[in-house]
Amino acid sequence: MKIKKACEATNLTERAIRLYLSKGLITPEQTNGILDFSAEDIQHLRDIAVLRQFDFTIEQIAGMVGNAGKIPELLRARIAQSQTERDRINEVSEVLGGLDAAKCGSLHALADQIRETLD
Repeated sequence: MKIKKACEATNLTERAIRLYLSKGLITPEQTNGILDFSAEDIQHLRDIAVLRQFDFTIEQIAGMVGNAGKIPELLRARIAQSQTERDRINEVSEVLGGLDAAKCGSLHALADQIRETLD
């Protein structure tokens, strides 16, 4: 399967697929400079796409590709990171939710309200 069909089959852009190629995440057959994606390559791209949706980095995914034993460690790290992100989002949401938009007529006024909320 050529790259255009691979894009259609995976809902990935050609740019994303070429990035994954350059990082060694996939290695399709190549004949006369033309990439030929197998069914296994397509499944691998779909798997990468799912992991990327959940903010696994390309480096983390690369670490999983050749070393399945590393997956639990990388998953635990991603879980911890997501919990930290969630806590930060909750904190920001709480602060912003307590602000009075009518009193935020300038950058300075907005910043002052945030500072007051944090004090």
